[in-house]
Amino acid sequence: MSGHDTTNPGNQLHGLYKMLSTFVSDDAHVVEVGSFEGVSTELLARYCHQGKIWSIDPYEKAYEIDSEFAQEGRDAVLKARVVAAKRLKSYENVKQLILTSAAAVGAVTDRTLDLVYIDGDHRRPGIRFDLRAWMPKLVDGGVLAGHDYGDAVIKEEVDEFLSEVHTFSDGTWAARITY
Repeated sequence: MSGHDTTNPGNQLHGLYKMLSTFVSDDAHVVEVGSFEGVSTELLARYCHQGKIWSIDPYEKAYEIDSEFAQEGRDAVLKARVVAAKRLKSYENVKQLILTSAAAVGAVTDRTLDLVYIDGDHRRPGIRFDLRAWMPKLVDGGVLAGHDYGDAVIKEEVDEFLSEVHTFSDGTWAARITY
């Protein structure tokens, strides 16, 4: 569950806001992979107020996928779902999807998104999957971005997959994708 603690100074939103103001318009179509309590989702919704945000997180299914979320983590994950729902209920431009990344990606047409923000599965196979599966969903000039660039595994996978990565103060990373 690292990277999701809202009391962690590394999880502040300054870098995400800077990335949005650098790369994204207010009418962007955005997928956020991994939203947990919806803190970053709320910023995406506010910044892209004329766009659409699809917030993807499996929540209660997480404990089935990863033993880290077994019994003791299940309550925290279910609480996060409730917190996110309350936080996001007033944003008409947000649609929460209780799905895994793998289940959601197939429902999205290629080259229709302006931004994909990845902060989901932090294990190497999950990171690889998200980078490779979601990039084709971006329009030409769209932005593939995410959080926790300070995590060694995430940094390694992002650097291996993308040629020019911009980084921000809170661990946010971003790359403009051109075809």
